[in-house]
Amino acid sequence: MKIYLCDLIHSHFMTKEGMNIIPLNIGLIAAYTKELLEDSVDITLFKYPEKLIVALENDLPDVIGFSCYMWNQELVMHSAKLIKERKPDILIILGGPNIDGSNDALTSFLRKYQWVDYCIPYEGEEPFASLINEYINDRSIERLKQKEITGCANYTNQLNYVQQDKANRTKDIRYPSAYLTGTLDEFLKDPNLYPLLETNRGCPFTCAYCVWGISALNKMRIWPLEQVFGEMEYVYDNGVNHDEWIFADSNFGMFERDVEIAKRIRNISKRPNGVKCIKAWMSKNTKERNILIGDILGNLNGFLIAFQSLDKKVLKYMKRKDIQEESLFEMLDYFKTKTTEVETDILTGFPGETFESHLDTIRKCFNYGIRWIRLFNIQMLAGSELASQGYRKEYDIKTKYRLNRECFGYYWGEWIIDPEEIIVSTKSMSEDELLKIRLAHFLIWLFWNQKLLLPLLLVANDCDVNPLDVLLALIKDANTISFEFSTILNEYRQESSDEFFGTKEELLKYYKGQNNSKEALSGFEYLNFKYVHKIVIGSAILQNIVDYIEKYIYSNGSVEKLEYSLQEVSGFSLKRVCCNLLEDSLQQTRTMMISRNTYNFLVKENVCTGIIDQKDTNSVVLDLYLPTYDSIMERVVTRKSSDDSTFNKYLTSRGFVQQAIYQVKCKI
Repeated sequence: MKIYLCDLIHSHFMTKEGMNIIPLNIGLIAAYTKELLEDSVDITLFKYPEKLIVALENDLPDVIGFSCYMWNQELVMHSAKLIKERKPDILIILGGPNIDGSNDALTSFLRKYQWVDYCIPYEGEEPFASLINEYINDRSIERLKQKEITGCANYTNQLNYVQQDKANRTKDIRYPSAYLTGTLDEFLKDPNLYPLLETNRGCPFTCAYCVWGISALNKMRIWPLEQVFGEMEYVYDNGVNHDEWIFADSNFGMFERDVEIAKRIRNISKRPNGVKCIKAWMSKNTKERNILIGDILGNLNGFLIAFQSLDKKVLKYMKRKDIQEESLFEMLDYFKTKTTEVETDILTGFPGETFESHLDTIRKCFNYGIRWIRLFNIQMLAGSELASQGYRKEYDIKTKYRLNRECFGYYWGEWIIDPEEIIVSTKSMSEDELLKIRLAHFLIWLFWNQKLLLPLLLVANDCDVNPLDVLLALIKDANTISFEFSTILNEYRQESSDEFFGTKEELLKYYKGQNNSKEALSGFEYLNFKYVHKIVIGSAILQNIVDYIEKYIYSNGSVEKLEYSLQEVSGFSLKRVCCNLLEDSLQQTRTMMISRNTYNFLVKENVCTGIIDQKDTNSVVLDLYLPTYDSIMERVVTRKSSDDSTFNKYLTSRGFVQQAIYQVKCKI
């Protein structure tokens, strides 16, 4: 029996976090099914839509399965429908985290998308293999649907679904390895894909916005340690991309053995062409073990401490009460001694949150010295408590749809676009307030996270002026700072509103309209990148902004506390931008003389490259030239669409942006 398993991504622009990874999910399903059914099945895996389309033109399989995520749902549904039309007797199976496993949701889904034969919510290894085993014995889809197959849902006149028994999932995981069986060898050779590994599965927490800890998935289980070690060695020996390894665990560090896993990762990193960094979501309540793992991994793992919110009322509504905040704060204090690049995630628009309480959360992040504050509008995830009708009604949640950044492409002779559903207002926060917050988020991203004016904002912190209040003042007084700057902010705010549509259908109709697909490609889908270009292109705008911030600090801060020069830091901040980012950079002098005290401050805060000349004991000359690049641009895969001119226009617009912003790991 010929089977295709697909974990599809929009492959024109492989930049979105979570997309450009080796398809471990379908690899595990394939490995288990092959072990159970041996030569009875011939399974091929697909990541890129283009390769799937070519394969389907040559040969249609007996069964095709798709993994559904928030970034590929429309792509999956469109592809599945076309395939069913071409071969009505093909068995189509859907799984993945974007399949809501409640009976009502499954019924509604399967009635709407009648070309889908089966959905497999939650874990897929055993249900998929059981379903294929039954189908091999009787090639009738109609008769197959009369049977009850645990974990597999179908709909004829009513829903036929027997959920997997939770008790069967309490033991440790004993499935064959997708790596060690060679199932993922093709993808290990793809330099555009990052290895994905899993050491444990499940989440004991029940955060309302997430699906990791729902009742069907909250039992923690572990893979055999020898298998985990074997997979890491296999990935190192056979993979071509060791820039980053990603761990799928929701709580790495929860188990004592995770210390040994961290040691093995560090060992591999020391080898020739060893892994350069890892991304792991650390356990929330195992402070001592996390600190130990942090010491072992060192700079391999960025220290992400996800607060989500620092408002106790909001945390209660989020159902994060089991997560010990004091433990997170203690880890933060420790990791700050190891690096200046501590990160956090903050969610925006959760029920119970107000305009002021959200700003207070951000102020605390600045006070805690977090260098990368990632701010997200809350996205509705299928199957989460937050997305349920009851939760929406209770908290008067209103949502709209926008393009899911870079989740679109040209396949099957037309544009296919995946939107995302975003909270735009709640009982406690209006849509207008969320738009105001969006503008503040942009300035945080540009001036703090991307480091454009980081040195100057650090001075504000030293003078007891919170950087957020500086940025809010920039917004409030934009008209007095610069007409151009005010215009830019007004345009950004308007486009932030215009990118939303009342329904998914309205969004799809608009972007599939004549010439509107080009609008998506030109950068409309990601406003930050579009507007950073407008700000940095004019040195006069930046000069006015720097002058304003300097005056604001003098007027509101304790400048007398400083042992260094505020004026020198202002000059350093502006001149560094000008000589590195502006088009006339070749005409700019790339050195600057500053006092020793100011230099010491810049070094302490890790925002200075070093001395090129020492004039005397009290002054030094700095080299202001920096390598400037953006990690997102690095990951762009130039898989051309059928519209080459549109694609090239998009790359051209991003080319300048590539020069105009700083990557978080770039030490400046």
